[in-house]
Amino acid sequence: MTDRLVADLRAWGLERHPHLSEPEIMLVINVAVTVLGTAVQYWQVDRPAAERIATVHAMLDHVGAGLAATEG
Repeated sequence: MTDRLVADLRAWGLERHPHLSEPEIMLVINVAVTVLGTAVQYWQVDRPAAERIATVHAMLDHVGAGLAATEG
């Protein structure tokens, strides 16, 4: 992972969660990287980029809501 990506993700985490400690921000970053990796594994390259980006956002929302909270 590049230093720039980590810096961007850290800024993203701090913007959304300014009250978190450094270890908590790193947890958020690691979750975001895992979500992105998972999304890339299942992307269909023939789908529009906007749809693929929306998939990443939906996955982040799902994790943010809590996986246990979404079980039926």
